[in-house]
Amino acid sequence: MSVYQIIDEPQPSLYSKLVIDPVAILFASLLIPIFIELPLYGRFWMPLAWIVLNGWLLGSPTRKKETVIAIAGGLTLIIFYSAMVYLAGVNVEMATLAFPYYRILNQGALFFTLYMIVFYQSAPYAIHQYVKEHN
Repeated sequence: MSVYQIIDEPQPSLYSKLVIDPVAILFASLLIPIFIELPLYGRFWMPLAWIVLNGWLLGSPTRKKETVIAIAGGLTLIIFYSAMVYLAGVNVEMATLAFPYYRILNQGALFFTLYMIVFYQSAPYAIHQYVKEHN
């Protein structure tokens, strides 16, 4: 039996079985730190690394943009952490008052970065699912 195939249709990559829904990565980065403490501040860098790797395994056409967004988000987190350490060195009382706001700002920057990458990866992932389903 012959198979109808469009020439321009993207072929599944070698690592296509390792690709995960980017929304699942976003939810995992929300839920996993509630139950376990990841080593070496893993709650911040592991989701970024995971979602960037997912984009490269997916073969996303926006993978370079996603990588730049992840690097910019990671640098933002480093800057926020450095500012808090500096503030703690200058004025401990002010750092104690600012710490809850720092945590909110830090989490907001992380999830904004993750959401931006999920936004870019969602369309290529939908195409990936379609191709995987019809091959």
